[in-house]
Amino acid sequence: MVSNRRMIVSGARQDEAGSARAQAGFTLVELMISLTVVSIAIAAAFAMAFSLMNGFKDGRSAVQMESTARTVLDIMATGVRSASPGLAGGVVFDTCTNGNLNTIEVTNSATGSDQLRVIHALGGALATMETETAIITNPNLTVDDNGSFEKGLWTPAMIIDPVSRRGHLIEINASAGDSTLIVARINPSCGGGAGAETYPSGSIIVRAVHMTYRVAEPFLIVDPDGPGPEPETEMAQGIEDLQIAVGVETGGDPTALTELGLAADDDEWHNNVSSEVGPGTVDSGQWRALRI
Repeated sequence: MVSNRRMIVSGARQDEAGSARAQAGFTLVELMISLTVVSIAIAAAFAMAFSLMNGFKDGRSAVQMESTARTVLDIMATGVRSASPGLAGGVVFDTCTNGNLNTIEVTNSATGSDQLRVIHALGGALATMETETAIITNPNLTVDDNGSFEKGLWTPAMIIDPVSRRGHLIEINASAGDSTLIVARINPSCGGGAGAETYPSGSIIVRAVHMTYRVAEPFLIVDPDGPGPEPETEMAQGIEDLQIAVGVETGGDPTALTELGLAADDDEWHNNVSSEVGPGTVDSGQWRALRI
């Protein structure tokens, strides 16, 4: 009997110990270790998420800057292709400076950004002069139709004689009351004069744009009216430099430009070597290409 009682008591103690073990939770040390591991995992997940978000943001910014740069290059290339429309030597008389300007001019810099100036037509011939006229001294120009110009708004324009291939930069204002009248003037902010140049019947009038491009890091800066009163504006952001090489035909093959680029003046490309200078203007030789 005594032995059986001992066995019962021993079994009861074993059941109580098992029940206590089943109801036991985490200790404080175990809880702290678990929280530390979970915190590390969450921090790693957040770090990866932030990294992915920053990478996406940087990638999107890079794509946007590249797209902007390509758009700017397209604008510059279109202007270069439209420059010097039918002008001998690529020069046009500028009423602001009272002298001839090259319609394409590259200012090369050995230490910084190059600069490009382009004077180009905006669209094709918009009006044709009907009578011979001394512009400026007789500013009323009779044309076939002024309907392609804004009425009551002074617009930069070029008058071009297709026979002599000379041209003038002026401003014109199309008459709202007479479809055959255009009034010409010098930009009032300019101190130059246009003289008494006479343009014959058949001379054409086109809208003109006088653009200057340069880089003031990190912006591409454009002057939309050359020496006129309009301020420079930021055209694109994230631009570090602007370098322009000029291809000039000097050999016997007009269809190809040779390039070595090992020393100054060793090929038909100019400004492609740091120690090389010129030519800067379109009338300095037979220009074939610009590489921007």
